[in-house]
Amino acid sequence: MGTLIGILLVIAGIILFIVGIFRFPQVLFRGVVIILALFFVFMIIATILDHHAENAEKRKQKKAEKEQRKREAEQLSAMPQDAQGVVAESKALLKKIEKSNKAITNSTIKKVTGRIVSTTNQILKEVLRSPEKATRIQKLNNYYLPTTLKLVDQYSVYEQRKLDGQKENTANMMSEIKEALITVDQALKKYLVDFNTYDDMDVSSEISVLKQQVNRDGLA
Repeated sequence: MGTLIGILLVIAGIILFIVGIFRFPQVLFRGVVIILALFFVFMIIATILDHHAENAEKRKQKKAEKEQRKREAEQLSAMPQDAQGVVAESKALLKKIEKSNKAITNSTIKKVTGRIVSTTNQILKEVLRSPEKATRIQKLNNYYLPTTLKLVDQYSVYEQRKLDGQKENTANMMSEIKEALITVDQALKKYLVDFNTYDDMDVSSEISVLKQQVNRDGLA
């Protein structure tokens, strides 16, 4: 809507300019001034409305995030103690990874690390919905997340070395860390798929056992 009004104002200014040149040169200047004034007023109003809409969207997002954290806290508190411990350990590692990632300047590394965090959070959501799955994410806490944290921390060190002029072997190590993080990212995506596929296989297995039992009991 705002863009349409702006276009109409520009068109009106052009028409006024053309008409003024050929028929009313004495009012041309006044008309142009009026159109420019209207255009600037429109731009100010549009900026205010955009700012208001952006703030409203941010408030909506913050509210949704707050409600999500509340739901997750309720789900976590309802889990068995050992499952709570596993999830809490994962979340603590994720916070450390996110903190370390903020110190990184390389956009590719930041994106890859962000995907690792996002995928892990999806896995944790599955655990919150089904606490019995908690034992299946222990490998995340024992290997994948600590390794990710170490790689991100080390990449930050090499970035600083590069800034300090210590370029010897730095580029090669940064490239290796990048490839390693991409490998972790891909592994966790597959981990998430397998995490859900395992349930499908489990259900299929239960159905198969049920059918066999029905046949043995002569109830087919």
